[in-house]
Amino acid sequence: MIPRIPLLVFLLGSSLVSGADYRFSLGGSTLDPGILPVAGTRKGDLVPGDIGRVGPFPFVLGPPGHYQFQFGGVDKNKLICRIDKAPPRCVAVKITESQDHSGRKPVLINPLAAMTVGERSQIRGILIDTDTAEWHSILKTEGLDWHRTALKLNYQYDGRDHRLLPDLPSDLRYLSIFCEGVTSLKEIGSLKGNNKLHFLDLRLYDQSVDLSSICTNPDLVNLSISGGSLESVNELAGLSGIKFLKLRRTENLHSIDFVSAMPELRVFKVDSTEVTDLRPLSKCSQLRLLSASNTPVRHLPNAGNLAHLRDVRILDTPPTTRKNEAETLRKARPASTVQASWEDALRAGLVRADRLSVRTHAFQEPHDRSRESPVEIRGSENVQQLISNMRVTPRNAGSYCMSHSDHYLNFYQGEKLIATMELHHGRFLRWHRGRWPGDAELTIPAARPLCDLLASGGHEEPQRELRQAIARKRARVKNWDPSIRSFEKADQESPPAKNSILLTGSSSIRKWNLKESFPGKPMINRGFGGSELSDAILYFDRIVLPHRPRVLFLYAGDNDIERGKSAQQVVEDYKTYSRLIRQKVPGTKLGFIAIKPSIKRWQLWPEMALANRTIQSICDTEENSYYIDIVSPMMNSEGLLREDLFAADQLHLSEKGYQTWTKVLSQWLERHDPSP
Repeated sequence: MIPRIPLLVFLLGSSLVSGADYRFSLGGSTLDPGILPVAGTRKGDLVPGDIGRVGPFPFVLGPPGHYQFQFGGVDKNKLICRIDKAPPRCVAVKITESQDHSGRKPVLINPLAAMTVGERSQIRGILIDTDTAEWHSILKTEGLDWHRTALKLNYQYDGRDHRLLPDLPSDLRYLSIFCEGVTSLKEIGSLKGNNKLHFLDLRLYDQSVDLSSICTNPDLVNLSISGGSLESVNELAGLSGIKFLKLRRTENLHSIDFVSAMPELRVFKVDSTEVTDLRPLSKCSQLRLLSASNTPVRHLPNAGNLAHLRDVRILDTPPTTRKNEAETLRKARPASTVQASWEDALRAGLVRADRLSVRTHAFQEPHDRSRESPVEIRGSENVQQLISNMRVTPRNAGSYCMSHSDHYLNFYQGEKLIATMELHHGRFLRWHRGRWPGDAELTIPAARPLCDLLASGGHEEPQRELRQAIARKRARVKNWDPSIRSFEKADQESPPAKNSILLTGSSSIRKWNLKESFPGKPMINRGFGGSELSDAILYFDRIVLPHRPRVLFLYAGDNDIERGKSAQQVVEDYKTYSRLIRQKVPGTKLGFIAIKPSIKRWQLWPEMALANRTIQSICDTEENSYYIDIVSPMMNSEGLLREDLFAADQLHLSEKGYQTWTKVLSQWLERHDPSP
């Protein structure tokens, strides 16, 4: 057997120089072709023999240079490329069938048929977008060099009950199979005839893969399987030379004992599987990247032997994994970035972004400048501020919405495109080839500035969709009138004493046992769970006026922000409430209990904290208005929430949480209301 690296040098006619100068553009616009390592050892260090994609076309990378792509041919079925000042040539083709709905037999459209043998020898990628009876003649076309040509097969539902893969070229090195939905391609078994594969990408739906048919390729370097189900998983141990292994959203993957036979493994991804134990990776001394998001994993590898480990992604894993196991790994490998939340992954991926550009057209046509959006944010500080404010709602993230958007966020470092995100329905982000295991639902405070940014450029649809989502959320708000009537009934049965201390607001007040917490104090509870500041305003006369309290404690704003109100709207509502106090019960001391952070709504804390800071500044300037800081005692010395202060729902207070609040209010009363 000819050694792998010299063979690639011979075939590609270029030395494998890591970090060589590559640039890519499509129609004059900077392009990220998502190059994946095959001949190289890590993503980003491009070398000839790696594989990329331009729109739907796969292509195998050649020598360094400026790759200037454009689409050509009938229905853009050719990918044309010019490297530096060399003449342009066709480097990839799409083979498909005519879409004739007249009842006549579809006609095969095969650009290879009109090419000379010399032109075919320059082909670096072939996409077959049809299941044709002419498989054999296509794959045996004279002049094709399967050592450096990537083959991609697209399977779609066509009504047939049973379909098989064609006999593939025996010297094929790069293969991708995409199955869109139920294709009746029930199994991937005919790969057993191939033993030269270096790169294999299977994106499956209901298909099963017998991994023994893949492990006949001793030189397989990069294997990715997404979806479907796996059979003979332990056969993967035969791939001793594999460097990049991704098994995502697959069924029947529980154990990864096979990795102990993979000493060269550098990247390992098992997102959205049933893997629970990653300790077998402790023997993979070359491991650089580990991703196990959206899994029940409970044990991370022992990092003592993983000197090269730099990137660990464990989003949506059990809390003990994200906390205890992650902390142990961080201590063992301080240079590693451990991403335990959606926000961690976002900031790690975009830490060098200094420009955001928005475009509003399909991903396949980035060269169409006539539809480019003028919306742009420049400067590292401005872009990083936007990124730092992006918060995700974890319980609604991780799946993929069945739609595509016309709104794309491109993040750049200088002129280099480093990330593309697609905005759906005003609040869902899809990170193309990114670090998230699915679409992320942004919190409403995080989505609002993005939608406003788009609207400033004339793209108002996301803003309209976000407003509709907020309206639907607020339409579910409860009618509080029955609760207020019960207060009125209680006041009639036991007329309230004047000069009392009244507490009102949402469930954090309603659940508070005031008699137990403040024995001997004339404390009256008028909390109604789930309410907002606007509800406190609406029912002010019926709640406050019968009591005319000397002190009124108000807790609200928590639910307001969760249901889509901005910090500024909460502040305006507070101003209205404060004004009612001064007008209708002058002399009453108003204590605004700060909006509390919580585990369940932690992603909303930046917006809540902004409302708190603004209301605190108002209280500092208004007579008889006080800001009650319950936030500081709810944090530990590291600035993290004290989990023991919360009930099982991670939103409301535990007994210990109420003890903490009681201490704060008691100290305030001693200073500002010493009356018994």
